[in-house]
Amino acid sequence: MTFDFLEDSRPAIRPNAGHHVSTHWTDADRRLFGDKLRRKFPNVLFVEEFPRFVEGDAAYTPRFAENLDETTPGRNVVAIFPPPAWRPDVVLTKGDMHSYWSWKFYLSPIVSINARPLPEWRRYWTHDWFGDAVDGPIRTADWIRVATSYRRELESERRIQAAVLRLAAGMGRQLVPIRWGSYADYRNRNGQVSLSWMRLERQFASQGIIDWVRAEPRREIYLSVTRTSRVGETWLPPEDVPDSWWGDVPKPKWAQAPR
Repeated sequence: MTFDFLEDSRPAIRPNAGHHVSTHWTDADRRLFGDKLRRKFPNVLFVEEFPRFVEGDAAYTPRFAENLDETTPGRNVVAIFPPPAWRPDVVLTKGDMHSYWSWKFYLSPIVSINARPLPEWRRYWTHDWFGDAVDGPIRTADWIRVATSYRRELESERRIQAAVLRLAAGMGRQLVPIRWGSYADYRNRNGQVSLSWMRLERQFASQGIIDWVRAEPRREIYLSVTRTSRVGETWLPPEDVPDSWWGDVPKPKWAQAPR
């Protein structure tokens, strides 16, 4: 390729493209994803995201991790793919509003991974459905977003980030978005497939998360309730969605039978 990874702070080609996969993983799934990335890309490195805003001129040392489940709780992680000669030097760029750290000689591809800790993806909804009393705690698994940043003009970077997203999606099952018109509908399991969410977003879940949800009642995959309308959304594996919930929504091929 014409330009390599080691561009300085004035690159000939800036990152101008990116895609993402939204998925739901256990801690063991995060470690497995990191293992798969390392097998496919032996040069991959995992490092916690730099601070977003910097005050003063204090030095900063990047915090690398051997495995994706060994990072600081609540801190996102990025995967980078530098060449063998690369050194992890950082540079402080001072702007009019704030300063920020970045790599001195690395632009992309960069894969951002939301490293949500275990207590967060098993968080409780215990009080209300935005005004409707909930008659028991609801536990919900939060999502992890795997997002890429790369230079569209460089085919090598496009291939790397595409392979990463395929790995992330391949670790789970694609889910069906379900709309609950009210808490009463949720309690009585009277759901509808949300066509609008199917058009806007794809979400996946590992078998570990699906097993966790099925192990007890009132466990959900990413429960979200709209404050004003009290409408809820959750995500289910296709085989857990009754045919009647599809209504007039055409059932896609991926939802017709488990993979």
